Amino acid sequence: MRRPLIPARLAAVAALSIGGGVVLPTTTRAQATARTGAPVSGTWGAEAGLGRFSDASVLRFLSPSWAVLVGGSISRTSGVGLGNSSGDGRTTAVLQAGVRKYHRTELGLRPVTGFGVTLGRFSSEINTGGIYGEAGAEYLFTPHLSVGAVGVARFSRDGDQNTVSLLVPRLFAAVFF
Repeated sequence: MRRPLIPARLAAVAALSIGGGVVLPTTTRAQATARTGAPVSGTWGAEAGLGRFSDASVLRFLSPSWAVLVGGSISRTSGVGLGNSSGDGRTTAVLQAGVRKYHRTELGLRPVTGFGVTLGRFSSEINTGGIYGEAGAEYLFTPHLSVGAVGVARFSRDGDQNTVSLLVPRLFAAVFF
């Protein structure tokens, strides 16, 4: 007479349940890490402004939360409407170097804050230097692709004049490799 296979089936179900209890949380945690896209130490990144901004930066991650960045921007404004009837515009070139903190969340959206120094040249006439702070958010679609927006506050000194600026939020796209 055959013995029922219930004890063997029960043992198999119990083993799969215990194994699944160990594997599933680990897999879920790994998926959450992939979704938040935390780059590891040593990861390089590049970001470029979207829309009317012509700027780019290179990033190097020191840890999953901190990155150093070096970048620059060039813009040209029309002289019309600036009290200049000749239509001559103003060219601005700005270099910046700083650090950025990527705050951790369990979502793909990560708040970012940062600060650094800027050097600029306006229409070959005025040299400026200063400090900036930024705050915003970045959405990581994958660990290698993101979009974001940051608002920037800047304090600069050009010649004997101090200037405090609050800049329009900057939209950007970034790749990490």
